[in-house]
Amino acid sequence: MRNKQGYGCNPDNVDQMRHVKALVLALVILAVAISAYYVFFYIAFPPYSTLWGNYCTLSAGIKCLSSGIAANGLLTIMLEQSMYPQMDITAIGCNGLGSPDNLTVINPPTEAGLGQSVTLSVRCYGSNSTQFGGAAGNAYSGYLVMSYTTPSGVNITIPGLLNLKRG
Repeated sequence: MRNKQGYGCNPDNVDQMRHVKALVLALVILAVAISAYYVFFYIAFPPYSTLWGNYCTLSAGIKCLSSGIAANGLLTIMLEQSMYPQMDITAIGCNGLGSPDNLTVINPPTEAGLGQSVTLSVRCYGSNSTQFGGAAGNAYSGYLVMSYTTPSGVNITIPGLLNLKRG
């Protein structure tokens, strides 16, 4: 069998092309599904949105025992660490970008021993650098950023997620 160009048309090649087209279509559908999932769950309803309730998360080994935010944007948080015999918390911040900019320096650093809890306070700011505040029921969704020094002298800065509803 010959096509218009005079080349032979092998039925096996036609079947292979159908399989390739089906595979490409399946990959496109998968990419669209993954994109839709991402848009719905992480952009429309970010993990730290008010729909998910109050919470505070930091890296493994540092736990938020309690947290609260006042009308003037002052965050009071109780943290417990379970990584080092002792670490020195040197700075803390609460902002909408998760960046280590404009952290409040703690001088002298707050010592946190293994299993020991410490209470810290810091003002929270939104992603547009305005101080959080407002009536009861307003929610703050942003990041908690903390810097600390390990026993070996290494300085580490970690971000965490915050979602707090003012009572």
